[in-house]
Order: sequence, then structure tokens, then C-alpha cells
Amino acid sequence: MSKNYLTAETKFYYELLIPAYEIKNADGRRSSELTAEVSWLASLFYELCASFEMFEEEKNLFAGLLERGLQESGEDYFERWGGRDSGKTADEIHAIYLAAEREKKRERWSAGDKPSELINARPFIAARSFIYALDNVDDHLGKITAAKVVKLRDKFKSVFPHLREVRNSLHHMADRFRGLNSRGKNIVVQAYDDGFVKIPDRHMVLSLLNDQRFGCTKGDGTYGFVDITQMSVEQVQNIVQEVIDSFDWEGKPSRHLPS
Repeated sequence: MSKNYLTAETKFYYELLIPAYEIKNADGRRSSELTAEVSWLASLFYELCASFEMFEEEKNLFAGLLERGLQESGEDYFERWGGRDSGKTADEIHAIYLAAEREKKRERWSAGDKPSELINARPFIAARSFIYALDNVDDHLGKITAAKVVKLRDKFKSVFPHLREVRNSLHHMADRFRGLNSRGKNIVVQAYDDGFVKIPDRHMVLSLLNDQRFGCTKGDGTYGFVDITQMSVEQVQNIVQEVIDSFDWEGKPSRHLPS
């Protein structure tokens, strides 16, 4: 079983062990072909690890910048533009407010701050990257037709039961925005309440990030989610290592990943 090592000085990485040079000829297939498929599975796993690391970084950056933004005030800018002078009409006050707001933003941007729309988008982009990477692992598992791997793919699907439909909703966002499923039929959205997320009837959710859980309305109208967590990555790690260990290997050298 692979181990992960974490100390105060090191970061968390997810290890795999390839026990030998190549897989012995199995199920009537060429060893090199099957070895390449399993090696590619490991590569896809590390793409998943990279997307998880990006998500963690963006989530933490978002939290820090949001806190700093909430502590800032635009009152000084409003005063500078004469917003407190008496006798101004509502339209004049509104124009002063817009000018003050624009000045405040441009000074912040020049100092290195980023617009909130860009900051807010980044964790969602990283979350979608994680889901696509997870789906790539699932899809490739389905291409390795060895009987042992078929069972491990079933295990993968049981760990991430909503993955494929969540991924489909992300891929067909324009249809979901119009309330349509992949067949162009209207989606009847169902209510959802797990104690943390509460969604009423007929409320289409296109993209919701609740801490480390990404969710959206699926094509059948139910709410689905994928957990973007260390536990999720470790579960995939264990399945990938089980795939590797399910074959007989031969030749030297063995390989320890990541490099």
C-alpha cells in the first residue's frame, strides 16, 4: 500500500509504486500495450493531484483576499469627490459615487489587487479542473478491459456516484442554463436539503461551491456533487495502486512515483 508523508517542512504528495518494468502478458494482450495503459492511468492520477493542489491554493487565496476586501471602505473616495456637499441631486450623487468607486478600484488594481469577479472565478475554475481530471481517470479505467480492473472501476463509481452526471452538466452548461437535459427536454428540478445545502423546487443550480463540495443540477433534475478533498484524492490513489497491484509484473527496475 502506498504511503503519504507529511511533516512541518514538507508538502503532501501522493505516492505510487510500480513494482517492475512491465506487465506479464495477460488476457492475450501484448505486455507493452497493457503496461502503457496502466502508466497512463498513473499520469492521469497526477493530473488530478495537480488540480487538487490548484484548488486548495485558489480557495485559500480567495478567503484571504475576500477578508481584506471586506475591511476596506469607499467613504474617503466619496468625500474626495464632494459626495457630502449639500444641494446635489440624486443623479449627481450617483455620478459622484460611480466616479469615487472607479477611482478606488483603479488604485487598488494598480497596487496589485484583483477584481472580485476574477478572484471568485478562480476556485470554480480549479474545481471544474478537478472534476474533469477525475472523469478522465474514470474514463481511462473503462478502457483497461482486464477483468480485475472492471471490478475496480465499479469501486471507483461507488466512491463518486454523481461524477459522470455532474461532469455532463458542466460540459452542457448552455443547456442547463435553459433548463434542458442532454436530449433537449425540459428538466424538472427536484428539491434538495442535506442540512448544509437547501435547494427549493424548480431552482436550477448551475455551479455551487460549498467549501470543498462542488454541486450542480444533473440532467435528471436531482442535485449532484463531488467532494474536492484530500480524502477523494487518497481514494483514487488507492484504486490506482490496486490496479497496478492487480497485474503480475516482471523485469527491472521498479518505479516510485512521483519523481
